[in-house]
Amino acid sequence: MTVHFYGKGFDYSDQIHKFKNLRGLPEADRYIYDPRWRQMSELIYPDEKVAYNMIFRKGKWDYCWFVFDEDDDCNRWERVEFYYPYDLFKVGATQGGLDSHKQADAAGDRGEFDQDNSGKGRLYLSPIDGKIHLFGAEWGAWRIDQNAKCFQGYGGLYPPGEKEQRLHKDPESFATVKYTDTDNNGFFDLIEYDLNGDRIFEERVSLLELNIDDSGMIYDTSEMKYEDVKALFDICTNGMWERGQDAIEVAEQYNLNTSWYSFWKQPHTPFERYSYGYWLNFYIYKDLCHLAELNKDTKMRKRLDKAYYSGNWKEVLK
Repeated sequence: MTVHFYGKGFDYSDQIHKFKNLRGLPEADRYIYDPRWRQMSELIYPDEKVAYNMIFRKGKWDYCWFVFDEDDDCNRWERVEFYYPYDLFKVGATQGGLDSHKQADAAGDRGEFDQDNSGKGRLYLSPIDGKIHLFGAEWGAWRIDQNAKCFQGYGGLYPPGEKEQRLHKDPESFATVKYTDTDNNGFFDLIEYDLNGDRIFEERVSLLELNIDDSGMIYDTSEMKYEDVKALFDICTNGMWERGQDAIEVAEQYNLNTSWYSFWKQPHTPFERYSYGYWLNFYIYKDLCHLAELNKDTKMRKRLDKAYYSGNWKEVLK
């Protein structure tokens, strides 16, 4: 995942680094096309010891974006490339959609957008799906690429890649999940689904209408180190897996066959626990909803919605 700030930034003119050996032999300057870099004795930049702190303590930012690599296919060392707060369904490099950046994943990532930086780049765990979200984001979207068919690849730098083209074919359709903070309290409370890829949201769920508290534990990124970020993902992953196990317990009490999901019951990595836990939870929830509809049990359906979107399956255990 990556957090992005944009704005005026901060003054780092006092971050002066002296170099004794940067200056080359003056006699050799005439052999260099532009010898000015050889004549410098100092560089001005915030180094790794102070840059992170200065971003949060001194930075003046207009907005903040967040991206999470939901299909775990990004091996870039510097960041997960960002989605833009553009059209939800347009696809392709520079085409005006979420993936408009040439190096972005056409589908498979989740982008969230705090357009006034009200959340200051902080993160939280949401009851709406158990995932890590950007506090203060007005909206966000996840383009689902469950099997990582798309990936962040951009050609043109090295052969045999084709110039100015992505290394994979953009998908013609994809499932989309949209998140919205309708009451402007910094937490998502509305989730909408377009699961068949027809660009129409066929389902919407409001936590406010279900009387579910939309808030979650807030994590201050300005105080976090790498170990803290990893610990946050571990908390998220363990919580996601536990939700999936609770869903299995509920399904068994309603005599639903969960052997269909044997693949997702056997994770081998932390990310698989995160991903498989989510899909176990979601698929079993949908199965239970179908059962409630078959039985025309509206009360059960309401209990299911509240249990799933609060993360508390105990509410529907018999």
